[in-house]
Amino acid sequence: MIIKLNKSYFTKYRNQIILLLLNIQFISDEFARSICEEIQSDFDSYSNYSFLYIENDILLGMVLAKPIGGYVFNKNTCEIKYLSVNSDFKGKGIASSLIEHLKMKCSKSFDYLYLTTYENNSRAIAFYKKMGFSRYILNNKPQNVLFDAGTSIEHTDICFICNLLSESHNSR
Repeated sequence: MIIKLNKSYFTKYRNQIILLLLNIQFISDEFARSICEEIQSDFDSYSNYSFLYIENDILLGMVLAKPIGGYVFNKNTCEIKYLSVNSDFKGKGIASSLIEHLKMKCSKSFDYLYLTTYENNSRAIAFYKKMGFSRYILNNKPQNVLFDAGTSIEHTDICFICNLLSESHNSR
């Protein structure tokens, strides 16, 4: 069952949220905990567009998203910050369900969904393309983001965007 993130669920599932964050490449325990602190301090931004997939009181997956502006050409954009599924439940449609649910909720308020993913994560890239995302192109250049510059885990993420205005389920 997909449930909207609220303070009660966040408190109850915080440790499970940290475990799901640790499934994401380049996220350490310390970074996962700092993400939870960021969510807690900016809860109003996250709560409307973040969802948990829970069965039998176990957090199987989550999508954490919030409105953004600035970097994306259209300020009417929501960013998927983190998407993760419990390793034992991958391939069962949980991530697809979470993305579809988020797209449905966001289509009422936003024109676009934006995200980044590691350039060598071919499974995630194929998944996002299947879900209707395409490379974010600005001035005829595919957009990338360099993370952890100058460290041993320096890596490049590629940027994706999903046009919610062209989605068939959009009721606007």
